[in-house]
Amino acid sequence: MTQENDVKRPIQELEHDPIQKIETQPHDAPEKNEKANQALHSVTTLMQKIQRQPMVAHLIRATERFNDRLGNQFGAAITYFSFLSMIPIMMVSFAAAGFILASHPNLLEDIFSKILMNVSDPTLASTLKNTINTAVQQRTTVGLVGLGIALYSGVNWMGNLREAIRAQSRDVWERKPQDQEKIWLKYLRDFISLIGLLIALIITLSITSIAGSAQQMIISALYLDSIEWLKPAWHLIGLAISIFANYLLFSGFSGDCLAIVPVKKR
Repeated sequence: MTQENDVKRPIQELEHDPIQKIETQPHDAPEKNEKANQALHSVTTLMQKIQRQPMVAHLIRATERFNDRLGNQFGAAITYFSFLSMIPIMMVSFAAAGFILASHPNLLEDIFSKILMNVSDPTLASTLKNTINTAVQQRTTVGLVGLGIALYSGVNWMGNLREAIRAQSRDVWERKPQDQEKIWLKYLRDFISLIGLLIALIITLSITSIAGSAQQMIISALYLDSIEWLKPAWHLIGLAISIFANYLLFSGFSGDCLAIVPVKKR
């Protein structure tokens, strides 16, 4: 190594400005964060106070219970069978119309003549005439099929409604072994409950309509037409009778749904 190499190179001192730290947040960011946290804490505290109110707390518990007990699923099943029952109702209605037209040939001829008069297209008129003839000729088959589908949809509608009421009313979600019913007994109970519900519904609607239509007759019979406040009072009485009748219907129906026949142990 030569002497020239031993001599160190002079180092020039470079003058430069130090790198400044980049500020990613403005100077007032901590204050904004603190205000946001305070606002969030205030909202949380307010919501907790609202949830501690007896009425709100009861509503929250009821909603949680409804969701935990598959309330939405039962509601969907009941809605499905409700729409399904519209098809057999229409089929039975067409069958009833077919029986009426078959027993009144003159009425059937009048319908055909009106179709020919009002429908300008002969092809469409012929199609409608053939459709009515087919409905009249196959009225028995259509009626029986409609009754069968109505029985299926009605019994399953009642069964899902019964299970929904029981699921919401039980203290424990799981069923007890003694609560299980035989399948034929279950369908028989659902069928009887469905018939009873229809009869009770007809009676309730009859009471409501009679209470509404008999108001004017009773007022006129008692010669109380001049009393102006009597008609609104009678309307309120009719409304109270309707509400009470529907309350009795629902109470009896829910009591029947909650009734459980224990299974005998062998």
